[in-house]
Amino acid sequence: CQERSKYEACNRIAALACRFGSRLTVGGFAVGKGQFSTLEGMVKTAEEYNCKSFLMKASLRVEDLSSAFCQMSTLITDTKTTMTDFKTNSQRTFRDLVREPKSAIRVYIEDEALWKVYSNLPSSDANIVRVFFDKDKYRWTCPERTFESHSAVGIAVRDNIFGEGNERAVRRVREVNSRGQFVGAPLVGKE
Repeated sequence: CQERSKYEACNRIAALACRFGSRLTVGGFAVGKGQFSTLEGMVKTAEEYNCKSFLMKASLRVEDLSSAFCQMSTLITDTKTTMTDFKTNSQRTFRDLVREPKSAIRVYIEDEALWKVYSNLPSSDANIVRVFFDKDKYRWTCPERTFESHSAVGIAVRDNIFGEGNERAVRRVREVNSRGQFVGAPLVGKE
C-alpha cells in the first residue's frame, strides 16, 4: 500500500512538472527519524523535469527548523524571480510546452509519434536551410552543406523539450535519411 501511494504521488508530481518545469518548486519537510521514501521520490521526480526541489530533513531543534525554512524561502524566491519580468515588474508569459524527464533522453526510437520529420525531398513541403551567425563578419551565413551527414535529406525534431532557459526551449534533433532513419550524431535545436 505504501509503494502504491508513493507511485501515485510521484505520478502527480510528474504530471505537474512536465508542464511547469523550472517554474515549479517541489519540496517537503521530514522532521524526526524515519523513512521518507515517498517524499524522496517526489523530490527526485521533480528534479527529472528541471524543477526546483528540496527535501529538508531536520530535527525538532529550533536551529534546524529555522535553517530548513530559510532554505525553502530562498528556493521559492528563486522561482518567483524566474517568473518575473524585471523591466515591467510583472509576471512573464510562458509557452505551454511539455517536458520530458532527463532519464528518457537516451531512449529514443525513430518511429515514435513524438518525432516530427521534415525533409528536403520533392514530396515534402519543408525547405530546410542551415544558418549560423558569423561573429567576425557580424552576419548570418549559410554553409555549403545543409546537413552534417552525407546521407541526410531531412531532420526529425522531438515534440517534447528536454531543457529550457529563461528565453529558450531546447529540443532533440536528429538528421534522417530518405527512409526516415536517424543518421549522424544527436543534435539540439534551440527556439
